[in-house]
Amino acid sequence: MVNIEQPDKRVEAGDKVTGEARFIDDIRFSGTLTALVLRSPHGHARIKSIDLLKAQKLEGIKTVITGEQAKPYFINLGIGDQQPIAIDKVRHMGEPVAVVVAKDKWTAARARELISVEYEMLKPVLWASEAMDPDAPLVHEVQGRYKRSKGIFFQEKSNIFHHYKLRKGNVEEAFARADFIEENTFIMPHRSHVQIEPHGGIAKWSHGKKLEIYSSTQSPFLVRNCLAEMFGLKSTDITVKVEYLGGGFGGKSDVTIEPLLALTAKFLPGEGVKLILNREEAFTATVVGRGAEIRVSTAVSNSGRILGEKVRIFFASGAYGSYSLHIVNAGGFNSTGPYDIANVQTDSYGIYTNQPPVGAFRGYSHAEIHWAIERQRHLIAKRLKMDPVEFRLKNILKPGSINNLGQKMEESNGNLQGCIEIVAGKLESIDLEKLRRTYPEAAFGKGIIAMMKSPVMATNSAASAIIRFNEDGSADLAASGVEMGQGTKTAMRQIAAAALKMDLSRVRIKTDIQTDISPYGWQTIGSTTTWKAGRAVIDAAEKAIDRIKENGALVLKVDKESLEYDGSRVYLKSQPASGVNVKELVFGYIHDNGLVVGEPVQTYGTYMAEGLTFPDPDTGQGNCAAEYTFGAQGAVIRIERDTGELTVLNLIMAIDAGRVINPTLARGQIVGAMVQEMGGATTEELIYSPEGRMRNNSLTDYKIPTPEDVADTTMDVVFLETPEPIGPFGARGIAEHGTVGITAAIGNAVSDALGIEIKRLPITNEKIYQSMAESREEKC
Repeated sequence: MVNIEQPDKRVEAGDKVTGEARFIDDIRFSGTLTALVLRSPHGHARIKSIDLLKAQKLEGIKTVITGEQAKPYFINLGIGDQQPIAIDKVRHMGEPVAVVVAKDKWTAARARELISVEYEMLKPVLWASEAMDPDAPLVHEVQGRYKRSKGIFFQEKSNIFHHYKLRKGNVEEAFARADFIEENTFIMPHRSHVQIEPHGGIAKWSHGKKLEIYSSTQSPFLVRNCLAEMFGLKSTDITVKVEYLGGGFGGKSDVTIEPLLALTAKFLPGEGVKLILNREEAFTATVVGRGAEIRVSTAVSNSGRILGEKVRIFFASGAYGSYSLHIVNAGGFNSTGPYDIANVQTDSYGIYTNQPPVGAFRGYSHAEIHWAIERQRHLIAKRLKMDPVEFRLKNILKPGSINNLGQKMEESNGNLQGCIEIVAGKLESIDLEKLRRTYPEAAFGKGIIAMMKSPVMATNSAASAIIRFNEDGSADLAASGVEMGQGTKTAMRQIAAAALKMDLSRVRIKTDIQTDISPYGWQTIGSTTTWKAGRAVIDAAEKAIDRIKENGALVLKVDKESLEYDGSRVYLKSQPASGVNVKELVFGYIHDNGLVVGEPVQTYGTYMAEGLTFPDPDTGQGNCAAEYTFGAQGAVIRIERDTGELTVLNLIMAIDAGRVINPTLARGQIVGAMVQEMGGATTEELIYSPEGRMRNNSLTDYKIPTPEDVADTTMDVVFLETPEPIGPFGARGIAEHGTVGITAAIGNAVSDALGIEIKRLPITNEKIYQSMAESREEKC
C-alpha cells in the first residue's frame, strides 16, 4: 500500500496563491441585484411602526420587504422559534427588520437610510442566571406554540428552552462521605468567530418553485433541508452550491442568512439577489459563540479521589434556541471532563437571552466545560497540596472505566495517561526557577490540563464519496466536506490514494459542492470529516477495487478471489506475471475483436456511525458519542509585576490522534486552535451595554491574537497514535481539540505564578493587575 503520509501540497494551494479560488463575493452574474438589511440597533424592543414609503419611491429599488411578508415562514432546526425577519418585536441587536433590494449597493444603501422605524424599548436579559429568574423579562412569551424535535425539554413561561440532565450513581451519598467539598463558579463570555470572510450568498428562484442558492456555509445539505421545510418544498427543488470558504470555526455551520436571502429572492423570481454581510453584521447578525456560567461542586477525599460531582451549566444561548440545542447536550455529556467519577449530577440549561443566537464555535461546548473543570481540578489539587499531575492521574478515565454516558472505555479510545505524562515532562524541562532569578521583575508560572472531546452529531449523520476512474487509470474523487482552510480535501485525496494503492498524482478531487450532484454530507463540523468522510472514501475505494477485480476476472477467466490488485495491475496471486493493467479494465476490457467485457468503474461509498442513540430522558445516559479523542495541554506564562502584562511563553499539546494522515496539516490545526483559544483566554469577549447593544463589534475593538502576539510563544505538539477502530486507517478527529483546554492551562499558570485565582474569562492584564493589588491589600 502507498504510504498514507506521502508528501502532498494542499489541494487548493495553487488556486489560492494565484487568486483563482472563488469565494462567495467573487461569484458574480450579469444583472444580479444587491440586498441590504436594516437591522435592529436595540437588544429588546417592540416594533410600533415601519415607514417604507420614501425607500420604495427611490429610483432603482426593486423591492422592500418586512416582517409582514415573513409571517408564514419559520426557521426550524430543532425549535421553530425564529422567522427570517422580525415580526412585532426584535430580540437582539442586529436582527433583520427590513430588506431592500436594488440595482446596486449604493442605491440599496440610500434606500435603507430612508426607512423609518419606531420602537418601544423593552428590558433585555443578558445573563443566563438572570434570565432564569421567575420575574425576568421573557424573550419568547409563548414557547408552547413552537414546533420541536424529540428530546427537547423546555419550561413554559420561562426563558429555559432546553434542559438536559445527567444522573449517575448516588451523588448525595458521595457528598455525605466526602472529606471536603470544593465549590466554584466559572464564567466564559460570548465570543465572535471572526472568520476572515463574512457570510454571504446569492439566491435565484426559477418559476417560483425551484431555488438555487450559493452560500458560504459549512452545511449545504442542512441549508437545503431547512429551506425546503420553510417553504414547503421537496429538498430536490433546492440546490445549494458552495465553493471555498474563508474560514468557518463553526460559525458557518448553522443556517444564518440563507432563509432571509431566499425569502427576499422569492419576491423577485428569475432575478439573482446577492447579500454579503459587512464586518459589523458578521458580529451581530449571524451567530456568536461560547457564553456559559458553570457552577461546580466536587466531593473529594483527603487521599485525592473525586467521590462525586455536581455541575450546573447555564448557557446564555441568545435570542433563538435551535443553534444551541446540541451545545447544551454536549456540555452535559462531557460535564466532568476526562475523569472517572462514580457519582455525577449534571443540569445543563439552554437559556434565551437578548443577544445574537449562540451557535457552534470550535470545540463545541468542550472549551467551556474544560475551562471550568480543569480550573476546578487545579484548585482541588492546590487545596490538597498535591501535585496537579498526580491528582489528575489518580482520577482519569482508563480502559475499563465507565464514563458519564454509561459507555465503557477501551484501550482503543486512546492513551490519556501518556498524553498527560508527556506534557508534564515538557513543562518540567522548562526551568522556571532560572527564569525567576534572571528576571526578578516578572512572575513565571506553568499550568497543565487533561482533555477529551467527543463529536456531537445527529444519530443519522452520514458522509459519502464517489470515485470514478478515467481512461488512463487515474481516479476522480468527490467527497462530502466543505473546504474552509482546514485541509479536508487534501486529507481525502491522501486517504483515497492510500486505499487505491495509487500515487497521489493519479488522484484528483473535486473541491466545490452542489447538493444536486455531490455526495451527501450531513455537515462539516465537530472534527468528524476526516473519520466520517474518510471512511466513506475507503468504502468507495474498496468497492472500486472489487469492481476492477471483477472486470479482471472476466478477462483472465478466473474467480476474482484468486486475483491481487496493486494499484496498477490485477494479476493472479499464484502467477503474478499473468495479469492486466488497471487502465485497460476501468472502462471494461476491449478484446481484439471489439468485444467488451466488464463495465466502467464508478462507485459510491458511505459511512454512518452505528448504534448512536438519544440520551435517556431520565438519566441522560446513552450511546451518544461515537468516539473519543484524549489529550493534555500545558502553558508557561510570564507576568510583569508592575503592570500585570501577561505573555504566553509556551503552549504544549500531546494528543492521541489515532493515526496522523498529514503531519503538517495536523500540526497546523493544533497550533491554530491553541492560538485561537489563547485569544479567548487573554483578550476576547463580546461586551454588551445594559440595553443589549454590542459595544465592540469591530476588529478595532474586538481583540484577537495576531502574529505579533505569538512571536515569543513556543508551540510544541506531540502526536500519540493509538488506532481508532472506526477511523480511516485508525485516524481520529483533531481539528477542534487544540482549543479545548488552553484557557484553563493559562488560568492555572497564572495561579501558579501569583497565587491568584481568576474565574471569569478573559484573563486580561487589567484583571491580573487588579487581582495583584487586592492580594497585596489582603496581606497588609
